Amino acid sequence: MPFVGPKKGAILQQLIAEHRPKKIVEVGTLAGYSALLMGEKLLELDAGNEEENRAAATAASTEIITIEKDWLWWLVANRFVFQAGDGTPELKGKIRVWLGDASKKLMDLPSDFMIDFLFLDGI
Repeated sequence: MPFVGPKKGAILQQLIAEHRPKKIVEVGTLAGYSALLMGEKLLELDAGNEEENRAAATAASTEIITIEKDWLWWLVANRFVFQAGDGTPELKGKIRVWLGDASKKLMDLPSDFMIDFLFLDGI
């Protein structure tokens, strides 16, 4: 099972900090660890820029869509994302876990969803 783990997770969070994406797509959710890492890093960055965020209140909000093709891992990821939202309310609704083959599900992205960061973790 290829979990991202803490070392690769730190690199992923560094990339998120450098690029500050608003619309993220991840292919290969597994348990949702990397999606949660990205979401938490974005919240941390937002907390450090409160004034800037207030000024950009009308800007598009951060959104992470992660796609998992295995039904059991999709269930696991949904549970972890739900639980993370309980512990960190700011994450609630920011991460969506889609079930299906990414080559087909990517076509379901809204036409105005401009991907800022694409993480291919399970192809």
